[in-house]
Amino acid sequence: MTYVKKEFRQILYLADKNFTIPNCFYKYISKKEKSHNLIIKSKGYTTTKVAMESKVSESTINAYINGQKLPSVTSLISMSEFLTFS
Repeated sequence: MTYVKKEFRQILYLADKNFTIPNCFYKYISKKEKSHNLIIKSKGYTTTKVAMESKVSESTINAYINGQKLPSVTSLISMSEFLTFS
């Protein structure tokens, strides 16, 4: 995992807080949620392993996969870095 400078963390925090996602995007998310779980499984990882390595709780990752919650930008970055570089 790489270090995110404080100024960028603040920008990402404000983006998460202030921007909203259009309603049509939820359809796209529901179509893609199963493939995200397949990415984790195709690499041979469990959600526990991804959670430990990306420093995001396992329950949060499961909520992302099941479409109950949208990931923040920082969570997406840390999970994608782990899945890409491992």
